[in-house]
Order: sequence, then structure tokens, then C-alpha cells
Amino acid sequence: MTTTLEQRTLRVSAMIAAAACLTMGLGTPGANSATDTVTGTTYDVSSGAVVQHGNAKDTPANPFIDRDGTFYFQQSVAQYAKTGPQTWDFYSGTHFDDATRSSISDAVNPSDSTDKNNVTT
Repeated sequence: MTTTLEQRTLRVSAMIAAAACLTMGLGTPGANSATDTVTGTTYDVSSGAVVQHGNAKDTPANPFIDRDGTFYFQQSVAQYAKTGPQTWDFYSGTHFDDATRSSISDAVNPSDSTDKNNVTT
């Protein structure tokens, strides 16, 4: 059973963490700079407004650029039931926000027709 003191400590910790996020500006558009302590080079990073990611699956998106320069990201769905979906999905576009499902999501290994991206069981 949680005591009143433990509950109060958890609430205070949560409020402090929330205040720190607001103070640091996490999740808000803007710009930040950092300087490399070895070379003295300054890097600027900026972002726009937060947008919803419309292609979320149960694993984090893993971005990569193909040898021809095409931007992709890959995600998977792997529910652990025997009949649940288990797929690799690939998306392509100029960036995460405009990417659409790529045809390589349906690729099949030419040497083994049971080895498919869209059915990995």
C-alpha cells in the first residue's frame, strides 16, 4: 500500500519534471545552438511546430537513405500471437511527414517465396 508521503513525493517529482520540461522548452518549436568543445564549431538546430506522425507502428521508425539517395524509414508490427500481424513496413518520401508506404513493403525473397516483408511468420 502506498503511503500519503510516497504519493506526495511522486506528485512533487512529477510537478518538478513538468516544470523542467516547460522551462527548457521541450516540445516547443524554436532553435538551439551547441558548440563543439574540441573544434569550437557551432551547430544550430531548429524545428517547426509539432505534428502527428501518421504511420506509427509498435516499433520506432528507423530512417535510412538508400544507395540511390532515396529516403526511407522502416517499422515493424510484431504481435506475439500466432495469428497476429507480423510485418515489415517501409515508407518513402522527402521526410517523415510526407512519406507514404513503399512497394518494397511487399517485397519477396526470389530464392524463398515464404520470406516476405509483409508476412514475417
